[in-house]
Amino acid sequence: MPSLRSALGWLALVAFAGLTLVGFRLVTDQLKDAPVEAAHARFLDFLAAESAQAQAYRTRYYQKFGRHSVASKHFEQVCAAMTVAAGRDGVDASRYSAPMSRACRSLARKFVADALPD
Repeated sequence: MPSLRSALGWLALVAFAGLTLVGFRLVTDQLKDAPVEAAHARFLDFLAAESAQAQAYRTRYYQKFGRHSVASKHFEQVCAAMTVAAGRDGVDASRYSAPMSRACRSLARKFVADALPD
């Protein structure tokens, strides 16, 4: 009987660990799909209001994903593309936020210019 109790104890421990990992994955996936923070959304709103190209990119994003906000997991790519697009329209994004503008511009090297996220 001691080996049966030991096996059940280990089984319970493994089941708990598995459920914990599944729960963690569900929570992180939900956070990735959540809208970006308000401060970041306002920066994107500024770019869209000042630049026709940035507005067009964001509209394509909204249509592709059926959303009315940018998902957290896509923020870096969207911010980079919109900042570059706004720059092509002559918009100085640093007028709104120099640190945000600098960060998004630096991310542009990581992504294809006008490509939408996968």
